[in-house]
Amino acid sequence: MVVEHFKEEETPQWFVLNAYKSENKAEQLLIKEGIKYFIPKHYVLRKSLGKTIRRLEPFIPNLVFVYDTYYRIDVLQKLNPFIWFATRKIQGNNVIMKVPEQEMNNFIAVAKHYEEDLIWYKVDEIKLKQGSKVRITGGIFNGAEGTLQKIKGKRNKRLVVQIKGLVAVAATYIQPDFIQVIEE
Repeated sequence: MVVEHFKEEETPQWFVLNAYKSENKAEQLLIKEGIKYFIPKHYVLRKSLGKTIRRLEPFIPNLVFVYDTYYRIDVLQKLNPFIWFATRKIQGNNVIMKVPEQEMNNFIAVAKHYEEDLIWYKVDEIKLKQGSKVRITGGIFNGAEGTLQKIKGKRNKRLVVQIKGLVAVAATYIQPDFIQVIEE
């Protein structure tokens, strides 16, 4: 396994951690340690004792996004065996998964709105075609950047924000007044 070399004084960045069936335990640990994190969640209906209940659950099972230095997360995961760095094969080598800060900020800006009409896609469920790059300039998605896409079965175009190779989320209808096209 090839691991990138990180310096102890390195600046914080977004890492992807595995927390196999332990997202809640990982969340409690990160809160206790004061570490910034994000777990994309959505509401699901579950039957329990003959009743249907609505629960907030992780959308991507077993994954937690964590913002800190490599060194601090490495120490944390060595002390807590229920979490570990997620890796991906690149040219035959296992490389720790990181997410660029701007990409993660855009993703969080949309995905944190659990109550909204969000549509979630796993990486193999969506093939994004080139659309207009836009920035949202008002409302609850203010500041988010993504691509305007027509979503099958939906009347209007939606803002799609993705973490490349992992997940995409399509926001609810956005008023045209709040859409600013980004010139490339």
